[in-house]
Order: sequence, then C-alpha cells, then structure tokens
Amino acid sequence: MYTRLCVCVCVQVKALAPQVRFASKMVFDNPDSEAAREHYQLIKEDYQRQVEKLTKLVDSGVDPVMFLAASGTTHTRTHTLRMQCTHLKHS
Repeated sequence: MYTRLCVCVCVQVKALAPQVRFASKMVFDNPDSEAAREHYQLIKEDYQRQVEKLTKLVDSGVDPVMFLAASGTTHTRTHTLRMQCTHLKHS
C-alpha cells in the first residue's frame, strides 16, 4: 500500500511539472494577464502540495539512522571509485 501511494504521488508530481513550467511561461509572456497569474498560482500550489505529500511519505518510510548509514557507505564507495578513476587517468 505504501509503495503504491508513493508511486501515485510521484506520477502526479511528474505530470504537474510541465504544467508549472507552461503556466510560468504564460505569465512571463503575458505579465499583465490576471488569468495567467491565477492559473499559475493554482498549478504551483497543487504542485507544492503534491511535493510536500511525497516528502512526508518518503520521510515516514525511511529510518533516518539507516539512511545516513547507507548514504555514508555510498559516499565512501563513490569517493573510492572516483579516486581510482583519477589514478588511472594519471597513470
């Protein structure tokens, strides 16, 4: 259930992103248009709500200690690989 909800919210965020971009372009192209500004405001607020919902879902499903531990491991692995690649380039 949790995964399905996250996916649904992700789909909504992804669908709204181009709409936010288009609405902002309409405001840029028509700065005096009240309708363009109102439409942009509505789309932007909907996008923000969905991103906040997704953030809360992800935060509630991730153990912070495990996340930090995994992030550190990934960072160390990435740093090691970069150092190895740099060494190979200079050899």
